[in-house]
Amino acid sequence: KQKNKTKRITERDTKVAQTTSLSSAQSEIQNLTQKQEHQNGHLDNKDTRKLERLRKELKIVIAAEEERKKQREELERIEWEEKKKRMKTKEGVDELNQSKFRNAKASIYYDPVMNPFGAP
Repeated sequence: KQKNKTKRITERDTKVAQTTSLSSAQSEIQNLTQKQEHQNGHLDNKDTRKLERLRKELKIVIAAEEERKKQREELERIEWEEKKKRMKTKEGVDELNQSKFRNAKASIYYDPVMNPFGAP
């Protein structure tokens, strides 16, 4: 029984981390706290459990957001390093110049031999 319970909890936590947004979790918590204030600080058992669960979900969502941000930064760093490596080769420089100077022949600096990209 205990194994199944922990398995269900971890599955629910991973689902929450993937689907719930930070703003939605915060708004639900805010709604329940406002309800608690209107009832002089008392909530029924159902709402109390829901509030506890939402606070736990908020922590999970914040951790997931931080993890996604770290992964995004890591991917950007890797892409930048690959771009720097490509720039050290002639093919990489040519590729960059072609993307940068698309209409080379329209440039006044264009020369078919000396400046095929029309770069100033």
